[in-house]
Amino acid sequence: MKMNYCYIALMGIVMFFLSGCYSYGPIHKPYGYNKRTSEYKTYYINKTFNEVKTNLPEASIEIVKDSIKILFPDHIIYQLQEIEPSMRYKEPLDKLSSLLNIYNETNLLITGHCDNTGTVQFNKKLSTNRAAFIKKYLVQTGMSSTRIETWGLGSSAPIESNSTPEGRKKNRRVEFVVLYDSGE
Repeated sequence: MKMNYCYIALMGIVMFFLSGCYSYGPIHKPYGYNKRTSEYKTYYINKTFNEVKTNLPEASIEIVKDSIKILFPDHIIYQLQEIEPSMRYKEPLDKLSSLLNIYNETNLLITGHCDNTGTVQFNKKLSTNRAAFIKKYLVQTGMSSTRIETWGLGSSAPIESNSTPEGRKKNRRVEFVVLYDSGE
């Protein structure tokens, strides 16, 4: 009878250690993991994409080659010549920050955009400042600043026509590009 209790206790301890060893959390790296292989990069970007798509229904999300493009068309909205977006930007950025902190083998490129109502020089500076403002907010939410790059594109990449007020409003935006960090 004593042997059965010892056996059960021993099995319980073994199961405890085994469950701890195989608890990988939300991201399991496959055996033979090498972050520089194109297969693993594709696997990781697709896994990140699926998680972002599931948890950010308010965003427009698509895979573009080997990156993820994210746009919040109804939440990150700019008034003419403003650096800070409307007040609805915080919640989606908090969620994005949390997700990218889990998927920490990624970097983030934030591109700022403008409509064409100002000079080329003014629009370039304004779009750079918009991207920098969003970066600052994401760093305040816990993202590492070393994982975030910004780029101001001015009015050079419109998504709508600048000939209407509605088109200009949509062109005043920031876009996010999630890139795989191969560690190189």
